Amino acid sequence: MNEMTKRLQDRLATHTRKRGQVAKDRDKLVSRRRAIADAAKASGKEQLSVSQDAEARSLTEQIENHNRELEHIDADISAYAERIQELNEQEERAGSVTEGARVVRQSQTRQSRNSESWLPSRRVYAEQEQEQRATGFSNAGAVLLTEQYNGWFDRLRAKSVVLAAGPRLIPVPGHALSLPILNTSATVSNYDENSAITASDPDLDPLVLTPVKFAALVLAANESLNDSNPELAQIIAEDLIRTTATAVDTALLVGAGGTGPVKVLGLRNKAGVTDTVNTLLGANGAVPTLDTFADMLALLEGVGGNPETSAFFVTPGVWGVVRKIKRNSEAANYALQPDPTAAARPSLFGVPVHVTANLPQTEVKGTSGSTTSSIVLADMDRIVVGVGQDVQVKQSEDYAFNQDQTAVRVTARFDVQALDEEAIIVTKGAKLS
Repeated sequence: MNEMTKRLQDRLATHTRKRGQVAKDRDKLVSRRRAIADAAKASGKEQLSVSQDAEARSLTEQIENHNRELEHIDADISAYAERIQELNEQEERAGSVTEGARVVRQSQTRQSRNSESWLPSRRVYAEQEQEQRATGFSNAGAVLLTEQYNGWFDRLRAKSVVLAAGPRLIPVPGHALSLPILNTSATVSNYDENSAITASDPDLDPLVLTPVKFAALVLAANESLNDSNPELAQIIAEDLIRTTATAVDTALLVGAGGTGPVKVLGLRNKAGVTDTVNTLLGANGAVPTLDTFADMLALLEGVGGNPETSAFFVTPGVWGVVRKIKRNSEAANYALQPDPTAAARPSLFGVPVHVTANLPQTEVKGTSGSTTSSIVLADMDRIVVGVGQDVQVKQSEDYAFNQDQTAVRVTARFDVQALDEEAIIVTKGAKLS
């Protein structure tokens, strides 16, 4: 079972539990409304009293709201179930190799006990290719087995700070996916009895996820790969994951958007972010303090963000500055970790801090010169990452046939959007000294 299927199954289970609770609450409301009617009937009254009528009307409205909520939950459950079925079918097709391929997988498992090589050697890949062509599964190079390309996505997420921070991952089966987001809620006001209620429709806008392709290509000498050297395969795999994670993180955090080729517009550059402008670090930038991060959290809470689902993103240099903050300016009395022999947990005020070199430390703020960086705080529950294609890896002996080399290619498609861009707090001008 791949990671995407696990996430969808978790969401399906959550929605199923939620549906049960909502249905239970609705049934209680129905029982209460029936009890009011039975009480009036038992007392011999043909009509409800004013208080009973008001309560019955309120219960009816709540029941209708619960019914609408159940409709939305049922639609989500149906969508999750269909997507899980699609992924399971894809996994079954990927696993529809013969017993010979199963033996190859067992051999790889035994080999991994001594060396965790999740990029197969050229020999193993050739066997996979032969088996998959024989079964009609692939005619253009072998597709990595499920447990292998799942490992790629797991490692990519571990290397990518944005993916590791826990955004909502939404599969995008086609070119793009449009999600409705609420811009303006309905207006709720007080009304006298029998007064006309003014209609107020919520304002909805589409949130479009258009995943962008990320790709890398490596050429390796066939002599080395044919020798079944796991060390070389491991080096290639680690380099591909590292470079892919770097490209994905840079795009998701500070991507400039645009075309030629199409680029992702990163979190820092979204039009509706809460930019602290000059209020925290001044017009020309300054060295951040713990107050800087506390103020950013206050701004997040001010726009309805949840610190429990949020994350800071900082450069290694900025985290180094924060790690050296001392109590009362006393030497070696560090605020984050008084014991200098122990690690300082990357967390501030209960919010995890993700340190990444993919935030540039060369930004200009006023007269600072190219010496500052941005600090980003985001409520990750409101960040949506569209996954158009999980990480896929292929090998080809034909690409560089005249050079007797094997090409190893990795591709993936991602995009990032915010359900509420105000819940992204950006502070520019963070200096190191």
